[in-house]
Amino acid sequence: MSIRQTTASEVATGVPLDIPGGVTITVVATVPDSFEVRGERIVEIHVPEHGDSPPGLFMVRPDVVGSFSLRFTAYRGGTFLGVLEVQIQVSEETADVGATREVGNSLDVGEAAQEEASLQIMYDDMSRTFRFLFITDAQRQEVPSRPIEGDLRDRIESLIPQFDSYASASGLLAPAAARKRMENEGFRLWKELVPHPIQKAILDNADAISHMTIFSDREVVPWELLYPLDETGSGLGHFLVEHFPVVRWVMNSTRRRRLTLQRPTFVVPDGSPQEAESEVSDIALKLHLTTPNKVRDRQVLIDALGNPSFDCLHFACHNTYRAARGSRIRFADGDFEPQDMAIATVTCPLTATSPLVFLNACRTQGSAPNYTSLENWADVFLQAGAAAVIGTSWAVRDTTARLFAGTLYERLRAGLTLGESVSEARSLARDNMPGDSTWLAYTVYGDPRAKAVNPG
Repeated sequence: MSIRQTTASEVATGVPLDIPGGVTITVVATVPDSFEVRGERIVEIHVPEHGDSPPGLFMVRPDVVGSFSLRFTAYRGGTFLGVLEVQIQVSEETADVGATREVGNSLDVGEAAQEEASLQIMYDDMSRTFRFLFITDAQRQEVPSRPIEGDLRDRIESLIPQFDSYASASGLLAPAAARKRMENEGFRLWKELVPHPIQKAILDNADAISHMTIFSDREVVPWELLYPLDETGSGLGHFLVEHFPVVRWVMNSTRRRRLTLQRPTFVVPDGSPQEAESEVSDIALKLHLTTPNKVRDRQVLIDALGNPSFDCLHFACHNTYRAARGSRIRFADGDFEPQDMAIATVTCPLTATSPLVFLNACRTQGSAPNYTSLENWADVFLQAGAAAVIGTSWAVRDTTARLFAGTLYERLRAGLTLGESVSEARSLARDNMPGDSTWLAYTVYGDPRAKAVNPG
């Protein structure tokens, strides 16, 4: 594998990146545990001022027959640049390379931040382990987790009702007790799933990191809940998302740094929460809108998604989640479900406007089994071309959700980055209603340095 300089007349295969000469790119190979790795999984490739780079060599040997996906991810420092996925069909005699899929980040590689960190968390079904890769400008650590005992989805499903109750105004625990319970659950997640070398790397580098992006292929885990402590009980003293902005991303989608928020559409079906209309009014005021555009019918929403004119799609509604079936949003003319976006994930109609999609409803981050993978709202909207998606891992309190959303849009319009805006919205929601778990529920997919700018 090498990084090639191409001219306008050449058709290059691979990930298209605008890479200046004289920089070093880190490429990480993610292969199934059934493959024998002969050499390094992480290779540094230096890009010269002129000409192609020397090749980076990855040597792997399959030990079983079948169809497998190999992923090669490029970083500059801790900034994700792009990913190349290669499908390999292994038989008793040969190993044939089939289809490839490549995705490049939309940013100039020269914009990569030294203070950015990435945490890549990939699950291997055969070994039942997560493989963690923590990468910054100065450090790289790749370590597998301990084998997962039992069904991880069942464990998460048993956890969510507790956090639903903390978001309820009628919760039984006092605010301080609810906060302490959340901290303990966050520490259990940190202790049981995150390997010790990764824990140490995060704690050692925490004060030098401005923001972190998590790349994961198991979206059932609420990674925002991580509460870092070392083996002595010392650590940050708060949740990871309280220390710096933490966002997520799906590797097979292109990250964008440009949000506009000039033409928002609000999805408010009949029967939405009592605070929904007030939430829309608040956001319209923050964005200086006189007459907000509202969608109340499923078919109107479907039509708008197929030919979008909006650059922000905000849902203020109820979302129903069931582990076996997944999410659905109820309209008078039928339910809207992730499966309704299946074709859009390949036709990508939302790339025309690259909207921010905010599903401000209960547990919109919940995943359900598809034929060969897990699927949720974030996956389908990002694959359809959204620039960023915000959802929730559990129930949210209407009043707190309204405060979070209003603060987020206000900060974005004031020029803060997506990561900074989310952090300030979390802090205000947390401080306004101690013990309410709503502020911790939000999952954010996007580039943490994305900003709202005027179109043109």
